[in-house]
Amino acid sequence: MAKKKLFLTDLTLHSKEHRATPNLEKAEQRKENGYSSPRLYSPQLNKDDFKIYPDGKFEIIIKLPPDIQKGLDSGEIEIVIPKDGLLVYAGKDMIEKAKQLEEKKRREIIHRGRRQVWRKE
Repeated sequence: MAKKKLFLTDLTLHSKEHRATPNLEKAEQRKENGYSSPRLYSPQLNKDDFKIYPDGKFEIIIKLPPDIQKGLDSGEIEIVIPKDGLLVYAGKDMIEKAKQLEEKKRREIIHRGRRQVWRKE
């Protein structure tokens, strides 16, 4: 039996939690429904799932659906990544969340200044 190859093309990070893809078959149904390629959603990532290096490179630990993990362990599935690495994008929801955080921080700075009591010594 030939190995099944999963080609990873890019990674999009989201701030909203998506329901994790239960299995590879579910992801492959996306292609049958007219989408360009299957998508896999991983469970929400934790701080421990990221490792950032001083040179700007980083690692992310992604939890795969059980059937894919089983296929990787048994050698039936192979994950293929471009030799130049994966493109990493911020999802629209993540960009919007960053804008909201910036506005919140700006408001906090403004209101903190209003709460301060200035006294002449």
